[in-house]
Amino acid sequence: MKKKKVEITKLDVADLLQSEDDVRCFLQEALNENDAELWQKAIGYAARSAGMAKIADAAGLNRESLYKSLKEGAHPRFDTIMKVLNAMQLKLCIMPITKMNFS
Repeated sequence: MKKKKVEITKLDVADLLQSEDDVRCFLQEALNENDAELWQKAIGYAARSAGMAKIADAAGLNRESLYKSLKEGAHPRFDTIMKVLNAMQLKLCIMPITKMNFS
């Protein structure tokens, strides 16, 4: 029996984010995980799906610096994240997980 050759390609999540709704839902789900590293990766995928040069320009950032800020292991400043979200016409919202008791 002849074996079939199987080709496996690397999945790029950015290629799957094809609409503004896709990006918004993807980022919301990533944020819901409450994992800073995952959130940073998700923002990177979202920015690449929209075009890194376009997002960098709209955010007032250098494209190379933006890549470095969003790469795995980087620790971007909060204002950088906010600039990227603003460039994608998105904002963070605060919602309670459970009712807080301050008394």
